[in-house]
Amino acid sequence: QNWFIPGDTTVIINLHAIHQDPAHYPEPEKFIPERHMAYVQRDNRDKFSQTTEDRPHLAFSTGRRVCVGIHLAERSLFMAASGLLGCFRID
Repeated sequence: QNWFIPGDTTVIINLHAIHQDPAHYPEPEKFIPERHMAYVQRDNRDKFSQTTEDRPHLAFSTGRRVCVGIHLAERSLFMAASGLLGCFRID
């Protein structure tokens, strides 16, 4: 958009504003984990992308500066959650 950003400028992504956008997240103030099921059930995960169109969240940043441990973190969370669900009855 022809913006000029001077050198040595720190650019910070406002993740809170991105994740509260009703165009991408209907009723963003509500806890609705089902909204992310399309990403979880997607078969084509060969493509690595960090946009709100391809991923449900940008908690690991985006672009060239994306967190290098994103895959390890997501799989660790999955293993922890599945271990808890496998060992305990949650009412």
